[in-house]
Amino acid sequence: MNFIWLEKEEKNTYAQFKAAFDYKSGEAKLSVSADYKYEAYINGVLLSNCQYADLPFYKSVDSVDITSFL
Repeated sequence: MNFIWLEKEEKNTYAQFKAAFDYKSGEAKLSVSADYKYEAYINGVLLSNCQYADLPFYKSVDSVDITSFL
């Protein structure tokens, strides 16, 4: 599992992340957690998006099967 995040975290910051990966075969899954909201794309195609309540004691993780997009 790989994580991407800001090098320096500041209040009220919006960020855009981009990551490349090698895919050989089999099932591929994207897991995303965010403080507020996110959109996830592969090759310009929107895979998933969500908006969370920013509760310090409860965090969510979305898992999306991305195999058909690769």
